[in-house]
Order: sequence, then C-alpha cells, then structure tokens
Amino acid sequence: MGKHGKALKKRRLEQQAAQATLDPLDSPDNDHSPAPDFLGGLVGPAQLAQAVKTLDTLTKHPELLISKADTAHLRPLRRAVFDFQRTAADLAGTGPSFPCLPLLLDELG
Repeated sequence: MGKHGKALKKRRLEQQAAQATLDPLDSPDNDHSPAPDFLGGLVGPAQLAQAVKTLDTLTKHPELLISKADTAHLRPLRRAVFDFQRTAADLAGTGPSFPCLPLLLDELG
C-alpha cells in the first residue's frame, strides 16, 4: 500500500472513529437519561453494569473469543477494550503498555 492508500485508510478510520463517538441521547436502549453526575452523564449505572456483565461473561468463556465466525463482530469490542486500557493506564500514570515507546518517540522527535 502506497502513501496515498495509507492516507485514505487513515482518513477512513478517523471518520469511523468520529461516527462511533458516544452520544447518550441517540442510544436506543436508553429509557431514562443517565445521571449527570455519574461519569459525566455519558453512561448510566445500568449501562455500565451491563458492560461489566458482558465482559465478565466473555472472560468466563474464552472459547467464544476464538471463533472465526465472530471475529468481525468482536473487532469493535477489542478496539474499545484496548483504547480503554490504554487511556486508563495513561490516566493512572503507569504510562504506555510498551515501555520503550517514550525512548522511541524521543529519538524520532
């Protein structure tokens, strides 16, 4: 893939990420508005509990994560979990999960 193809792919991925931003008002399963003081009003306690329950279930049944038929359906989940883990590590001050990354960035920048 040449530079043009990489630029197109990057632009497409950025557009998909922008479309995937969380908007609590458009959520179809949102019968009631989340409390504005709970996680900034973006996610309600019931939604968070359901997400935790889903992740716990998938953790207890790892064979479901290996299924080739479900790979495409799990890609957004894997991306979201990875992004959450990376953001939580950055906020906790533990830094990136790749310990050599700061050194590489210093060399490049």
